[in-house]
This record gives sequence, C-alpha cells and structure tokens, in this order.
Amino acid sequence: DSRFQPQRFCLLFAVTGGFMTKTSGFAFAVLISLILNLHAESGGYQEWLKRRDALKQDKSVVRYYTFEDVKDSKSIVKDLGGSGADLTFVPYKDLKTGEVFDDLQVTEGRWPAKKAVRLNRGWYQGLPADIKNKQFTVEIWFRKNGVGSLNPYPSERGFIISSPPGWGAGWRIETGYTPTQWMSFDIGIEKNNIRATSEKMYTDKMWHYLAATWDGRDMRLYVNGTLAASHEYTGEYFPGTEPFKIGYRSGTSILLDVDEVVIYDRVLSAEE
Repeated sequence: DSRFQPQRFCLLFAVTGGFMTKTSGFAFAVLISLILNLHAESGGYQEWLKRRDALKQDKSVVRYYTFEDVKDSKSIVKDLGGSGADLTFVPYKDLKTGEVFDDLQVTEGRWPAKKAVRLNRGWYQGLPADIKNKQFTVEIWFRKNGVGSLNPYPSERGFIISSPPGWGAGWRIETGYTPTQWMSFDIGIEKNNIRATSEKMYTDKMWHYLAATWDGRDMRLYVNGTLAASHEYTGEYFPGTEPFKIGYRSGTSILLDVDEVVIYDRVLSAEE
C-alpha cells in the first residue's frame, strides 16, 4: 500500500528491534505482514466506500447489491442501481415434509466493517435480469465454503447467480467440485446452452472476484482479474422465464457467501 510510508516502517523496526534479538527473522516477517495487511484492509474499505458511491451514480449499472444493511432473512436488499429491483430472501421448503429452512446467516464481508450473507438452502430473488442489446457484465464477490445441505453425492455443484434457467433461455454462473473443481458462465439457447468453463482450482473459504461479460460475440469469464474461460457466441439472447436469483436454484446447493453484486448494461474491458 503506497500510503504505508517509509518513516512508519522505520519506527516499527525501531520499536521491534529488541523483539528481533529474541525471535527468528521469519516471525518478524509475519509481524510485518500482519500489520501491512491490516493497514491495507482499512484503506481498502475506505476505497470501496468511494467506489460504491461512484457506482450508484453510474448510468450503466442496472443492478447493484451490497448486502451491507442486512440484519436477518426478513431484510430487503435494496437495488442501489436505482431500477427498483430489490431482493427478498426465500427460505427452502421441503416438498415432502413441508419443513421450512430459514437458514440465512449474516457474516463478515471482505472487511470487518462490511457485511455479507451466507446462503445454503435458501436464495435471494428479484425481477428477471436479462441481457439487453447483447451488452452485459455481471460482477460478484463471493466465497464458497464447500457443498451445501442440498447436495447429495456425486453432484456436488450449485448456482452462484442466475437469471434462470440458463439452459434454453436466460443465463447463469455455477460451480462444482466433481470430477474436479470447475466454474462456468452459461447463456441459454434453444434446448441447450453455450458455456465458458474454467477448471482451475479456486480455494474455498477465501474471497474471489468474478466477472462475466458478453459483447454479442465473445463470452468471457474472469476470476480474480484473470481471464479464466471464453467461448464465442454470436446468436440471439432468449430472455429467462424465472426470477433473478442469487444462490440455490434447483436440485443442489453450495455453501455460499456473497458480499457484492453489480450488473452493467455494457461490457467492461479486461483492464476494468
């Protein structure tokens, strides 16, 4: 972090000089790393607040959810993009027993001052979020924590975000653990879908940044700022037939933390 000035480092070194005579250089390196990370996290949150306010004014943002005001499963998640497409939490209902699982959890987000939500069997839903004029970007900060309660072996997969179904119409982003870890961005076409798939390993219990784009020619999936998968598709977009959803959709689930979701009606560049 450029704001961590050299003089601060010198002061830290002087204060810890005696400590160094009694411990290994490795321990000192760990201490410095912890302090730098804490400083970066604090600065990062302030930078995020500025970015949040800028996104609220961005005319290309058509949906924006931060989850920062969620208290429980009854809380409405406001669309800061101004479209009025707020989200509500829907608990899972077992059709055989009638039992309802209201299992939403509010958890710490990317910074201690930032809230996020943990989804298992339930999901958030709102008005459909279809792709207009073949110009589309969806961004999401998420953390996967393994398979969810609705994930009988051997499927071990679940939806992250979707304007369902993502097969035959709409779009979706999903991930799975078998036969190896994978993540995909799908656009539904008649009786099928077009899929950009990454089979790279993305560590559980860590925050990841994902962005999916389509410009009417190429579908691209970025993970942590790197192009992870792409696929050409120049066909038509078929609007989804179900509400927009974050989390579980059908069949199987993953234990998913969600910190932030942004949808644009334009294609972000690779640099963005």
